[in-house]
Amino acid sequence: MDDDAILEAMRTLRGYLPGLVGDAEAGGIDRELADLLVSTADVAEVIDLGLQVLQRDEAVAEWAAAFLADGFPPDVRALIEERERYSGLPGLGEPPPAARRYACPNGDFVRWRRGAEPLPPCPTHSLPLAEAPAGVGDPPC
Repeated sequence: MDDDAILEAMRTLRGYLPGLVGDAEAGGIDRELADLLVSTADVAEVIDLGLQVLQRDEAVAEWAAAFLADGFPPDVRALIEERERYSGLPGLGEPPPAARRYACPNGDFVRWRRGAEPLPPCPTHSLPLAEAPAGVGDPPC
């Protein structure tokens, strides 16, 4: 498994935790991931500990497996597939992107923005997220 893909999964998972494990558990897992992502520990140690977090809960493990297979979140995959089925009217150009990747400037949080949904700040630093190049899977959006 590619270290960069695992780190990207850890960054991206943070925004999905409440929906996967509920608000009560999400906070603790989020803090673990945030601490790992900003730690000065050896990358191999961060990856090892991060994989343990990704595999601890069944819903998180399934989400992580889907992310690592595609390089982006499962819900973004669904949007991409829907966009690929869109043929549109002749002469009206391409449909807008299904999702765009936004990241904390400090590199510990990633959020895929779908459409015009509100974009929260980084939960660790309270900084606004900046549009960033697509991550590991480079989805065709």
